[in-house]
Amino acid sequence: MIQNTFQQVLQNSLWLIEKINAKETQDLRSLYLDDAVMEVKGFSKFVGIEQIQCFWNALISGLKSEIAYRDIKMELQSDGTTSLSANLTASGHSFIGVAMDQSWVLQDDRWCMSECHLQVRSGVGGSTDSFIEFVQNFTASLQNWVSGQDVSEENWSRISASCADELGVVLPNGRKISGAKLLELIRAVVASEPDLVMEVSQIEMLTMSESLCVVSYTESRRVRGDENSADVRSTLAFVRCSSDGWTWRHVQQTHTEVE
Repeated sequence: MIQNTFQQVLQNSLWLIEKINAKETQDLRSLYLDDAVMEVKGFSKFVGIEQIQCFWNALISGLKSEIAYRDIKMELQSDGTTSLSANLTASGHSFIGVAMDQSWVLQDDRWCMSECHLQVRSGVGGSTDSFIEFVQNFTASLQNWVSGQDVSEENWSRISASCADELGVVLPNGRKISGAKLLELIRAVVASEPDLVMEVSQIEMLTMSESLCVVSYTESRRVRGDENSADVRSTLAFVRCSSDGWTWRHVQQTHTEVE
C-alpha cells in the first residue's frame, strides 16, 4: 500500500517536471489543489493554481536545458499526506540548485499537491552592479513619470522598454494583470502624484540562469514630507537579461508592515 502510494506520488511529481520541460504549464489543475500554496521560503507565496502557473511560466522562460530531480526522499505522514523532497537542478546550465519540499493529498482517487516550499541555494554573492542600476533607474523613471518631473517620450520609452512582452504582475491585493495593462495604468497616472517618493532597498539576487534571474527587494512609496504615508512592498521578481539589457518578466508584490 505504501509502496503503491509512493509510486503514484512520484509519478505525478515527475509528470510536473515533464510538463515544465515541455513548457506546457497552462493547466496544472490535475496536479495541484485549487487552493495549493507554493512558497519561496523567506520571500513570497504563490496562492492558488493561477499564481502557481505564473510562477512556473516565469521560471522556465529563461531555461534552455531540461530540469530534473536529484536526491529524492519520500515519507508517508500521520495525517494521510505524503511528502516528497528533492533538489531541482538543470544539468549543463548555470542554474543554481533549489531544494523542494512537496506535500501531496489524496483527492477523488488522485494524489494532488497541496503545498510546495522552495529553498533557493544561491551561489551568487549579492546582486550584480548592472541589475542594481537597472532597478534604480527604472524606479527613478517611474517616479519621475508619476510625479510629473519627466513626462517626455524618452522617459516613457525607458519605462516601456523595461517590461517584457510576456510580463505578468500580481499586485499586493492579489489582482493579476498583464504587462500591457500595467503600462496602460502607468501611462494614465502621468503627473498624478507630484509629491511621490519611491525607494528600493534590500536588493538580493536569489538565483540565475544564462538569461533569467530571480530577485527580491523592498519597495517603499510615500508622500514627500509625510513619513506616516509609507506604502512598503516586498517584491519577488523574475528578470530576463539579453543583449539589450534587463527586462521585467514576472513581478509579485505583497504589503509589508512598517515597523
